[in-house]
Amino acid sequence: VELTSEKLQERLATGARVAQLELKGERLHFRLLEGQGPQTGWASLKLKEKLLLKPCSDELPKEVTSDLPSLFGGFRGIERMALPPHVRLRVATISDIHVDQKANMEWFQKHLPKKSPETFNVLVLPGDVSDDLEVFKEAMKMFTASFDLVCYTPGNHDLWLRKKGHLDSLQKLRSLYGLCDALGVRVGPVQLECGSRKVMLVPLLSFYTSDWDKEPELPWCPEQQKEMVAWMDFRVMKWPQEIQQEVVRREGRFQFGKEGTSKTLSELFAQMNEPVLDEVGAMEGTIFSFSHYLPRQELFPEKRFLLDSCLHKVSGSMALEEQIRRLKPAVHIFGHTHLTVDLVLEDQRYLQWALGAPREQAAMSRAVADTGLLVLYDSDSDHPVVPVQETFWGRYFNAGKRDPQQMCPAPFVRKYFAQMFKDVKLPYDDVFFQTTPNPGSPIESYDGLFEPRWRM
Repeated sequence: VELTSEKLQERLATGARVAQLELKGERLHFRLLEGQGPQTGWASLKLKEKLLLKPCSDELPKEVTSDLPSLFGGFRGIERMALPPHVRLRVATISDIHVDQKANMEWFQKHLPKKSPETFNVLVLPGDVSDDLEVFKEAMKMFTASFDLVCYTPGNHDLWLRKKGHLDSLQKLRSLYGLCDALGVRVGPVQLECGSRKVMLVPLLSFYTSDWDKEPELPWCPEQQKEMVAWMDFRVMKWPQEIQQEVVRREGRFQFGKEGTSKTLSELFAQMNEPVLDEVGAMEGTIFSFSHYLPRQELFPEKRFLLDSCLHKVSGSMALEEQIRRLKPAVHIFGHTHLTVDLVLEDQRYLQWALGAPREQAAMSRAVADTGLLVLYDSDSDHPVVPVQETFWGRYFNAGKRDPQQMCPAPFVRKYFAQMFKDVKLPYDDVFFQTTPNPGSPIESYDGLFEPRWRM
């Protein structure tokens, strides 16, 4: 980078060249390459929107010099498992279980199956178990004691660094993988042979990019939300220097904060899936892929239905969607947004079955809290893949009502803003809201809306 302002002349001389050691928001940890100034230190990239430091293209690495896959724990090959004859195979899923909350751990005590020689039960976990390694370990022990196989891919909460012990979030990822390996939890693809049927479970490592959000902004979104001050990831996740350098090499700068999240970051996560994608796609059988993040924006309610509309900028990945389209799974399972959704888009089925926080279980994740884990596959059925499930947001999406051009806030958003953003005047009113496309009243009970054999 090159200093272009005299504002910091007393620290670094104009024209000094420095190497980036670390970037935290708009504060650069630098090492002096040439010119006048301290050998190392911190400097602001901007001062009142005026650029103080700018990337210097001839400083960028010409090629990736580090072994990026090793930062993600290395590549995992396809594991093949043949089940004993006449054993029933059931594959269940649930995401965003957040078992650091006592009520959620207690919920599982009521919904976990017991092992039996007649049935091989599999659990698919699309991330957000716990950011506490000890709680994570306790949960995985609980699951491996109840299921014959547990498959997992990490979410953002799992990679948080709220306790000491890890330098960055990818070191934390490697620790999680090490724990999983020790406990027999699979983090790579697994093929299960059940008689003449084959089932493939494919975790897709992923991360979000702000470029995924292609929909109009709400004109009444408050500045406090635009600053993303409530988004914990920007405070408790950290990326190794090798990742930051690779992002700079491709894009010219590294972003992870209120101004956005670099597209390359999501692409690097997706790149770790590449070695097995073609091989999996060529194999026979039923494929279930799963990720933590969303592949498509149509799987998320419009911004006017969210208490924080900026969540669209930290939820999805285009690279993930491209990989799903190549795999063509029977179902792609995802998490992150704590909603229940089961939707077919352009001949591809997407499903989220999230437990969420206890306060959410009476509303947005009620279908899960009230009915249990969702069975995705049951080999005892003539049609072994679970039929499309009835959910609150699924009804709305399946009716084709989703319209991101609508700007009228939902009544519960208006109520929230009246408490939290009293200086923000929202347009329209609740009467007008009823004239816009909306999902209607909540589903009070899921009794009669599902077949019990598709639950655990």
